[in-house]
Amino acid sequence: MRAGCAQDLMPIAGKALKANITRLGPRVLPVLEQLRFAADFVQRRWLGAKRPAYVPDFTCAPRRRARRARLQRRPALAQQRSQLLASRAA
Repeated sequence: MRAGCAQDLMPIAGKALKANITRLGPRVLPVLEQLRFAADFVQRRWLGAKRPAYVPDFTCAPRRRARRARLQRRPALAQQRSQLLASRAA
């Protein structure tokens, strides 16, 4: 009984993980990572490129979210950052 359950569990867990990453990817990944993934998908699917699939770097997503959350909690810090970016652009 136990071995049968373990054998069934792995494919189901794999499908659930794939579905969750597919749903969360666009919400947490930076635009550049999304574009890299889309370009690789098009090349492999329609242009027939024979190479392994591109795996997005999910480690950059939490840092980006944390930085944005920190700036939203501290309006003065966000204002300083926007002034700094404006001064660099000028």
